[in-house]
Parts: sequence; structure tokens; C-alpha cells
Amino acid sequence: MSSVLAHTTHPSLAGPIAAWFHAGLQRARALWNAPLLAAAQRRPLTRFEEAEQVRAMAMDLVDSDPAFAQDLFAAADRHELE
Repeated sequence: MSSVLAHTTHPSLAGPIAAWFHAGLQRARALWNAPLLAAAQRRPLTRFEEAEQVRAMAMDLVDSDPAFAQDLFAAADRHELE
């Protein structure tokens, strides 16, 4: 024999509590994302910084695909020297 216990909140309380909780989550997300968005919008990257990102990607690929990694290193050098 099995039994199921169902618990429901009163309909007049469920809406406001859910709305309050949802609004709190939205405020928390906005506070969390504000510094990240501000940091992302500060300034564009320089050619050197972009090339360094490509070189870091190439370093990750050196063991698995050395030929492609060498192409990425060459592309980073060309981009930086343009």
C-alpha cells in the first residue's frame, strides 16, 4: 500500500510569494552581472592582446593538433604586425 501526501499553498499566498522571490532573483542577477558587463565594455582590445588570446588558444591545441596550432601562431604574428 502506498500513500501520497500533497501539500499546496493557499492560492492567495502563492502568487505574491512567487513574485517576490522572482523579483529578488532578478535583482541578484543584475547585481552579479553589473561588474562583468562594466568590465566587458571598458575598452577594445589592442592588437597585441588579441594576438595573445590566439596564442593561448594555440598553446591549448599544441598536443592535439600541432599543425593547426602552428597556423594559429603564424596568424597571431601576422595580426600583431599589421
